[in-house]
Amino acid sequence: MPDPLNLPLMKGHQSVARYFLTLMAVFLLFLQGCTTEPSSPPPPAGQEPKTGGSSLSDTASQAPKPAPPVKNLYDEKADASRQVADALHEARQDHKHVLIQWGGNWCPWCFKLHAVLESDRSLRGLLRAEYVYVPIESKNVDLAASYKAPVNSVPFLTVLDADNKVLANQPTDPLEDGDHYDAAKVKAFLEQWKPAPLDAEQLLAAALGQARKDQRSILIHFGAPGASGASASIAFSAGRISSR
Repeated sequence: MPDPLNLPLMKGHQSVARYFLTLMAVFLLFLQGCTTEPSSPPPPAGQEPKTGGSSLSDTASQAPKPAPPVKNLYDEKADASRQVADALHEARQDHKHVLIQWGGNWCPWCFKLHAVLESDRSLRGLLRAEYVYVPIESKNVDLAASYKAPVNSVPFLTVLDADNKVLANQPTDPLEDGDHYDAAKVKAFLEQWKPAPLDAEQLLAAALGQARKDQRSILIHFGAPGASGASASIAFSAGRISSR
């Protein structure tokens, strides 16, 4: 029979042990609550659940916007004959040739040719200094036929002088290099068909003769084709010369 004096002590040890076990269980539950993300209530019916830190609609709104469409190179509604007439008028005024690029907005190679003409600095300068560039829709088959330009394969190039004479009809296949146009080949073509430089002395003599006849002054501007740097001007008036 157990000693009655020891009973309170045994009960005390059991109470202390039970107390520490209870504290340990509560502590473990507390730890579990700190490391486990509390579950969120289910979304209402018909609503998309959220994943991560943003909803599907947020993700869509943050997606990069598509690039704006490339501007049309060819004016499909334009009067092609008027386009050529205007280009010829400008060519006569500025001593240039006309470069027609036949093609269409549906033609990727037409845009590739235009891109190399604009992106290559030497080509861009040469084109603007020596040519009036006019893209014309290839559906204008009668106009193309009048210049004997076969536009069944585009882009196709036609060079006219200021008097509307055909100087060259050029398919662009020989100017290609793989999946792009060779800038050196395009430049060689433009160099070949650019207008010959005018004789400065003949121009001056003709201008002086006309000035005396009309009793007017002459303004001579010195520069270079396509140059944007320094230039000089000389004015002739009644036998006097002044520089500007």
